[in-house]
Amino acid sequence: MRDLGLKEDKMKDTPDRGAPNPGAGKAKPRASGAGKAKAQGRAPRRLGIGPKLLASFGVVAGLTLAASGVGWVALANIDQGFQQVTRQDLPRMTDALGLSAQSAILSAQAPKLAAAETEAQREETLQTLDGEVALLNGLLGRLEGGASDEAMLNQIRSEVTQITGNLQTLGANVAIMQAQQAHRRQALEEIAAIHKEILALIAPQVDNANFELMIGAELAVEEGADGLSTFLDQNVGALSSLLQTEAQINLVAGLLRDAAASNDPSRLQPLRERFIAAAAKLDEGFANLDGLEGIGDLKAAVDRLLAAGRGERNLFDARIAELTTMGEIAGILASGREAAQNLKRNIEKMLAESEAKVQAGVTGAESTLAAGQFWLLAICGISLLIAGLIAWLYVGRGLTRRMTRLSQSMRDIAGGDLRAA
Repeated sequence: MRDLGLKEDKMKDTPDRGAPNPGAGKAKPRASGAGKAKAQGRAPRRLGIGPKLLASFGVVAGLTLAASGVGWVALANIDQGFQQVTRQDLPRMTDALGLSAQSAILSAQAPKLAAAETEAQREETLQTLDGEVALLNGLLGRLEGGASDEAMLNQIRSEVTQITGNLQTLGANVAIMQAQQAHRRQALEEIAAIHKEILALIAPQVDNANFELMIGAELAVEEGADGLSTFLDQNVGALSSLLQTEAQINLVAGLLRDAAASNDPSRLQPLRERFIAAAAKLDEGFANLDGLEGIGDLKAAVDRLLAAGRGERNLFDARIAELTTMGEIAGILASGREAAQNLKRNIEKMLAESEAKVQAGVTGAESTLAAGQFWLLAICGISLLIAGLIAWLYVGRGLTRRMTRLSQSMRDIAGGDLRAA
């Protein structure tokens, strides 16, 4: 009975499907999305189409800014490396190359200075040397103003100072050697002139002695044994003394010329001893010739010849001093070559460091450029991926689908299907 009562109540509450419905022609109000979702037990949507579009534009703008930032940073790093190379490394390398060239020119002045034969050549070489040193110091000054190794620059400057000092000392020694050479040449010219004068003076004496010998021989034969003995003592002895004197004079002149041409200091002392012995024989020979007519002029000329080997500036001592100066010059040249080699090594080391810095700057710029290209390509790929996802997931599946539904609903409503609303 209770069941029958419930059925009857339900039937009363249920309208008759066949009876006319006064609200059938009216559209029922549709619940809002949130209310419908709440009525159906679903959670409301968090974002609408506006925030989603703004979020999409924000992502695209962010990627654009990221790409611009990567490009800016890459260009800034490349510009920094370029400035480092062009303003510091390349000028430093150029100055190092100039320093190498100037050091080679400076080193070449030493042999040229040592080979100078005249005072004019020596002065010209020293003037050229001053100009090269000024250029070298200018290059060192520019290198000191840049980002260069101070210890290495100090060492290079010290070596340049040493080479310059050696060249100045070399110039002074060359001047001394030139004066010594001039004295030696003048002494040889005087020896040759005196020797020629002596030969001109002794030749008549020998001729006279020969003439006296021939006349005396005829008289001695006529006088007999006593006359022959007197003849031999007077005439043959004088001729023999004259010939021995002439031989000793030729020997002395030859010894002086040998001493002037000797390049071995050890040979000069034996030559001096032979000269002293020949001079003693000349003094003895003139003692035997005392009384001959014109012998005084001959002896005066021989004394002038002997003075070339006996005086304070005798040829033996002068040649020893000249060879000593030449030895000092050789030592200065050897020291200069060693300093030049050290300077060359240090400059080559500086040049290698400059080249390494330039190469490092180029490599850094290339690395920065490659990294920038990578990140730009990566951001471009991510941008395309996000754009594709937005187009597929949001525009295609969400926005376009909803617009399609809305368009279809509008067409249905326009066709009179109010249920599409």
